[in-house]
Amino acid sequence: MVILLSLGNNPIIIDEPEAHLDSALIAKYLVALIKKRKQERQIIFATHNANFVLNADAELIIQLKNEDNKIVVRSFMIESDEYKESLLKLEGGKEAFKNREKKYGIMKDKN
Repeated sequence: MVILLSLGNNPIIIDEPEAHLDSALIAKYLVALIKKRKQERQIIFATHNANFVLNADAELIIQLKNEDNKIVVRSFMIESDEYKESLLKLEGGKEAFKNREKKYGIMKDKN
């Protein structure tokens, strides 16, 4: 994938770039490369990985959702308060995110 991102200026579509990759590798190397290369070319990902969506500063998020056997398409930006819940789902939901914060010692437990 590093080679694909490095070559050319044409738009590129990559399906699940996180497959078979370590989270640390994604966060440390690929996100930085994506942030750099997105200034020079359009990059489109199909992903379930929050590292790509949030840390690479996605400019537009398109969410596909199955509702009553119909595909519903929503597009929004990271900054949109209306879709914060959708972004939290990438992290496993609000409770999963809070649990990780506590385990990592990022935020103190207020209970």
